[in-house]
Amino acid sequence: MARRVKLTDFQRALSERLAQAANRKVASSNRLGVSTGQRHWLLRLDQAGEVLFAPDLHEVPLTKSWFRGVANVRGHLVSVTDWSEFCGGAPAALNYRSRMVLLSERLGMPAALLVGTVAGLRSIDALERAEPSAAPAPWTVAAYKDADGRIWEEVDLARLVSDASFLHVAAI
Repeated sequence: MARRVKLTDFQRALSERLAQAANRKVASSNRLGVSTGQRHWLLRLDQAGEVLFAPDLHEVPLTKSWFRGVANVRGHLVSVTDWSEFCGGAPAALNYRSRMVLLSERLGMPAALLVGTVAGLRSIDALERAEPSAAPAPWTVAAYKDADGRIWEEVDLARLVSDASFLHVAAI
């Protein structure tokens, strides 16, 4: 025998499910905005992990200059890449504004990007499509322009962690 449901209960449940679906859509259009020098980047929230103050970094000898070393994050060693220098810019300064963006555990790599500043959440729905500010890398999936004319490049961190140029940190 079919379970009887009051019409008002059905409508309330349907309304809640629609609201949850709308919230998921809004959340999926949000990106974490970070800046390095004059460049601005967008990271998908499901690929980025925590944002931390840059802890003490321990250099690793015989590595490329953009590989800043490793950091101890709650007992786990995390490799740290200077995002600005990796992308061809000047090395990031370690100061009160710099942050370390951990990559999501789902990506299977204990790594972090050292960035100059974190700009907070940006909705790609509020941005217009644009051309990247430089030749796009294989891990750059889109570019957007904000109301102030800044170009924001969206990074696919899953592509980044499988890119040979990111994985090869040895200087020799």
